Amino acid sequence: MQSLRITLYEIFGYFAPGLIGVAAFAIGIWAIYLPAAPLSADVIKLRPVFFFLIAFVAYILGHFLQAVGNLHRRAEKRKKLCRDCQSLQETAREALKSKYQITTMCENLSDVTALAFAIMSQTGKTDAYEVFVYREGFYRAGYLSFVMLAFSFLLRTIHAASIEVRAATFVLPKSLLVICFLFCTASSIFFFLRFRRFGEYRVKHVLGVLSISPDPKPKDTDTHKD
Repeated sequence: MQSLRITLYEIFGYFAPGLIGVAAFAIGIWAIYLPAAPLSADVIKLRPVFFFLIAFVAYILGHFLQAVGNLHRRAEKRKKLCRDCQSLQETAREALKSKYQITTMCENLSDVTALAFAIMSQTGKTDAYEVFVYREGFYRAGYLSFVMLAFSFLLRTIHAASIEVRAATFVLPKSLLVICFLFCTASSIFFFLRFRRFGEYRVKHVLGVLSISPDPKPKDTDTHKD
């Protein structure tokens, strides 16, 4: 059995957005079903198994957020990016023909990008590309989780909220909840814009690497006679 391997994408692409989503669900349930109940600080005294369960649910929810985020049109299929990368796409297409003898019709940016990544994978030099993939995934699921959190705070502003710390109850001012709502809304917009930006970086990077890559070394076909 292979050893368990946790990648950066597992943490930033699934777990982190999922954890924000779990917080959004908790606040939403608190706002809808227990609007008058104070939030107790004793939650930090719960057993470790409870926190393990939260982490597991966050990880699963992160996968769900990524699945929803994948409904967005991929960067290489956006019309604006196709126009901006027209020259780079043509250069990459010529590199496919001249350096790798790939004569398959590649008329759209999506096909050229897929072939360029396949060639890059063969060389094993995908570290920079994976960084763009990690960040694109993080911002894609992150903006959705902040949308959920903003909606939950909006629900919470309908009724007065309070927290309980060491048998003392403190009422949270509604203005604080409104600030949290605005912060989450602004964060979701910021994450959405970064998601689109890193998608563009990913496509331009893979096309650029293919365009400037040296010709692959031909195999030695010389035969040696005894």
